[in-house]
Amino acid sequence: MRRRTSKVPGRVGGFRRAAITTLAVLALAAPAQAQRAAPDPRHPNIVILLADDWGFSDVGAFGSEIATPNIDALARAGMRFSNFHVAGSCSPTRAMLQTGVMNHRNGLGNMPETIPDAHRGKPGYDTVMNFRVVTIAEMLKAAGYRTYLTGKWHLGSDPKRLPHARGYDRAYSLADAGADNFEQRPIEGLYDVAAWTENGRAATLPKNFYSSTFVVQRMIDYIEQDRASGKPFLASINFLANHIPIQAPDSDIARYSAMYRDGWTALRTARAKRAAALGIVPRRADGDDGDDARLAETRRRRACRGGARDAGLWRHGDRDGPRDRPARCASESDGRL
Repeated sequence: MRRRTSKVPGRVGGFRRAAITTLAVLALAAPAQAQRAAPDPRHPNIVILLADDWGFSDVGAFGSEIATPNIDALARAGMRFSNFHVAGSCSPTRAMLQTGVMNHRNGLGNMPETIPDAHRGKPGYDTVMNFRVVTIAEMLKAAGYRTYLTGKWHLGSDPKRLPHARGYDRAYSLADAGADNFEQRPIEGLYDVAAWTENGRAATLPKNFYSSTFVVQRMIDYIEQDRASGKPFLASINFLANHIPIQAPDSDIARYSAMYRDGWTALRTARAKRAAALGIVPRRADGDDGDDARLAETRRRRACRGGARDAGLWRHGDRDGPRDRPARCASESDGRL
């Protein structure tokens, strides 16, 4: 599988600040089994799909031109949030989602890659999730849930702070902000190794690896391995392809090669109209990222290629993420959250 990648910054100072968009927090049922006891609606299965760096309108259900039919189907069947609070970068936001408290309270006032010297050692700036808070996994595990996590973690890398030690029964996770999406390589200039672990132990990625496909399939494996227990589950699936180095298969990029030739000014206008029609933003809402018509032609072509790459990885994540499994399970749901 070939891939395209963006240029990776060569120093910490070039590390891009990121935001996280919660794609979906759903409750999905496992397929019904013969002679299985009636499900308890008070204990639904919970699936969290989380990705870095998605813009507010990068999903079809929020006005995007990118094909995300599976995520859109989940949005139509559930609830779309239009005012989810995010922090200024990835780790603080995912820490809030994991703990339910503000990021300074859980120790992630900033993350280690970007924290300025003036903040180091100050209250709330531990750069890792502290032990004064509990995770959603710890709470649900105490309530009788199976708990699983795959993909990016980035809330602490020592053994006591990895997901297996913070309430997850099984976890195949990356402790870093990101890594190569096709092989076991770190982000150059930030890390020496790609810190993948499984259940707290160093792990080696398989051949023919692509991160979005892998984190979904490994989660399915975890759920199936413990299905006989009959317990409800929490499945936290954390995609990383959206984060630098930003990579997608060539076939997915090719689908969008001509999509962004008109530039981001036209794209912004079209998205704003679609989002307003969907009721996501007010009809007069619009952003101001400048006029791309002023860019040199080489920069316009580069921006077009970047848009195609981003759209490709998001399309791939939708295809290898929810797929048709939620639709198949809809009539057999244990309940929805």
